[in-house]
Amino acid sequence: IELTSLSLRSNKQRSGGCLHLRSSLFECEGAQCLHPPLLFVSSESKLQNGGALTLSVLCSLYVKEHSLSLSLKHTMDVSMGCPFLLPILFMAILAGSTAANVAKLDVYPKILKKSGDPVKIKWSGISNPCALDWLGVYSPATSSDENYIGYVFLSSSPTWNSGSGSIVLPLLNLRSSYQFRIFNWNESEINNGTRRDDMGNPLPGTRHLLATSEEISFVNYNDPSQIHLAFGAKDDEMRVMFITRDGMRSSVRYGLKEDELGETVEAPATTYTRPDMCDSPANSDIGWRDPGYIHDGLMKNLKPGKKYYYK
Repeated sequence: IELTSLSLRSNKQRSGGCLHLRSSLFECEGAQCLHPPLLFVSSESKLQNGGALTLSVLCSLYVKEHSLSLSLKHTMDVSMGCPFLLPILFMAILAGSTAANVAKLDVYPKILKKSGDPVKIKWSGISNPCALDWLGVYSPATSSDENYIGYVFLSSSPTWNSGSGSIVLPLLNLRSSYQFRIFNWNESEINNGTRRDDMGNPLPGTRHLLATSEEISFVNYNDPSQIHLAFGAKDDEMRVMFITRDGMRSSVRYGLKEDELGETVEAPATTYTRPDMCDSPANSDIGWRDPGYIHDGLMKNLKPGKKYYYK
């Protein structure tokens, strides 16, 4: 729940050498999952002769037909000349009350051996699950919340409405780390300003972040990927192309037997950069991904009608 406005009203009166403060803090943004959409916090405090301020807060959160009540008490020494301490105490207590139910997101394994290996993603502690809660996929892991490269609704897990669940996803080696994040999203946030995909469907909002996973990495970011074969200029030639993160020296070995790759050719590497692209979003900060280095090896003197192995 995200408070959108805070209202603090106080009524001060002196009675019997004591200072009484009564205040109310309320108003929150309505959400589809809350019925009624209300967060109410009330407090009463008394400044006694010893100068000790005791603040008791009762916080009630109504979720569907169930209610959750939390009572906190905080005591500290203050002077009667420090009225600004009251809102500070409110902020501290509100922060503490939300720490009791913190969503948790775990991913394993955290280091993958090769491209396409699966990871299991588990979450728990979502106190008010919604059908539109979603999991964002981020690569590199330092990407901002809005720049996810994919997403999955938590409702794809059969146990999502319990606040816990798990899914399995394969991850491609994009030559950078991954991270997962869980967000709350509801239909009331969809409007004309909502981002949409190419089909016109609204893209999930990132306003309410619930949990963040640790980074997931690969053993070797230079593992050759996207291997392609193509015809050469001559009938006895075949071209092998692949990608690595770095522009290292590489080669292609090939032969008629899998355990005897007697022929070797160099595979020089080249790449392109963001300024080489024609227009936005390809040449902008958002949407650009380093393509790595493209290696090109030309196998020659191939015999027709024969099966070749290459590496």
